[in-house]
Amino acid sequence: VYSYGTELEIGYNRCFNDFRFNAAGIFSFSRNWIARTIEDPGLSENALRTGHPVNQFFGLESLGFFNDETEIEEHFKQTFSAVRPGDVKYRNQNGDGVIDENDEVPIGYGNVPELSFSLNIGFEYKGIGFDAMFQGVGNYSAYLSVPGIYRPIVNNANVSEDYLSRCWMPDGSNQSPEYPRLTATGSSNNYRLNSIWIKDASFLKLRYCNLYYQFPAALTEKIRIKDLKIFVRGMNLFSIDGIRIMDPESIDTGMPAERSISVGISAKF
Repeated sequence: VYSYGTELEIGYNRCFNDFRFNAAGIFSFSRNWIARTIEDPGLSENALRTGHPVNQFFGLESLGFFNDETEIEEHFKQTFSAVRPGDVKYRNQNGDGVIDENDEVPIGYGNVPELSFSLNIGFEYKGIGFDAMFQGVGNYSAYLSVPGIYRPIVNNANVSEDYLSRCWMPDGSNQSPEYPRLTATGSSNNYRLNSIWIKDASFLKLRYCNLYYQFPAALTEKIRIKDLKIFVRGMNLFSIDGIRIMDPESIDTGMPAERSISVGISAKF
C-alpha cells in the first residue's frame, strides 16, 4: 500500500484596544492505494482492488428497478436471489451476460475521510464574547444499512416515512422511486452493496457555538468572586450534508445525533 498526505494549520490573533479577535483553521488530506495484493483469480478487471484505496467501497451499479416480469425476462440474469417487479436492476459490467460479484465496481469513496478541516473563530469586546467551531470531512462515503430506516420491515423492523414515500410501488404511485419494493422476507438482490446504498457522506457541522458575558473584575471583586461568566452554548446546531433524515456520523451506530442548547453560569472563587 502506498500512502501520502499533507496538513496545513494557520491562525490569527489580534487585539484592538478592548476588542480581541482570533481564528484558526486546520486542513488535512490523506490518500492511499493498493499497489499490490493477492486478487481472487476469478474476478473481472472492473472488480479488482489493486489501484484503489484500502477502504474503497465496491458494489453493483443500479439501473433503476424492474417494473414488470417482461423487463425481468429481457434483462441479464441476476444470480443473487429470485427477482420480482420492484427489485433493483443492475448493469452487466464485464459483458458476460450474467450479473454476479464479477460486476462490482468502485463506488464513491471509502468509509475513512480523505479530507478533514476545521475552523475556530472567536471575539470579545468589553466582556461580551463569542466563539464557535466549524468542522467537516470530504471524500467520504457511507453504506446506508440501518434497520427500519433503509432496511424496513425485515426481522420486525419499522419502516421510515422516508422509505415509504420513496420506494417502488406496484401501482406506480411513486413516480421516481429511490428505494426497492417493500418486503418482509428480505432480498439478497436488493440489500447488498450497490450504488443506491453507498452515498456521499461529506459534511460541514457547527460543532459548538458559545455566547457569553464576562463580568468586569471591578464588580466581581466586591462580591469576592475571582471570575464570573454567564453563557449560552449550543452543540451540533446544524449539519450541511447530502444524507436525508440521518446524521452522516450516526449511520453506523443507528443512533440519532444529539443536539443541545444550554444556559449556565461559571464562577471561580
